[in-house]
Amino acid sequence: MNTQEKRKLEALLTSKLDKARSAFKKRQQRKLETLAEELEKNPSKEVLQLTAKYVQITATFNKQSAEIEEKAKALGYCIYPRFDEEDRIQIDKQYDYSNEGGTTTYSAPPLQAIVSETRNVEQRFDELATDYTVAIWAESGDMASLLEKFSHEIESIA
Repeated sequence: MNTQEKRKLEALLTSKLDKARSAFKKRQQRKLETLAEELEKNPSKEVLQLTAKYVQITATFNKQSAEIEEKAKALGYCIYPRFDEEDRIQIDKQYDYSNEGGTTTYSAPPLQAIVSETRNVEQRFDELATDYTVAIWAESGDMASLLEKFSHEIESIA
């Protein structure tokens, strides 16, 4: 097999791998979004109890802060709160834009599991790319069976 043929074969493998990786990442993103929506719509009993406690504490705080604001107003001052008063349950997530495309980190264990699975599969894609590129350039074995094995491996992990 000459250099040009090896480059074409490498490009074919890379293309297949990129398509599989892209499809996998899209599926994982949909899983994450769907699960996050489901967790927000149907929080656990513990989260509902915490929310009820939070609402109760917030109501007490609001009443007390209103009293303080009135006293300050009587003295000629205004106190402006600097917090979001939105009472709704959201999934805890942090964004990191320091790398290409950015990443999102989730605190909820079910979402962490999907992110971990995604990371592991992407690492396997990288390993496959390296293994098969080396195999092509080392001309180790029959290229047709190599391509068939490569296709099966991609299908099994994606």
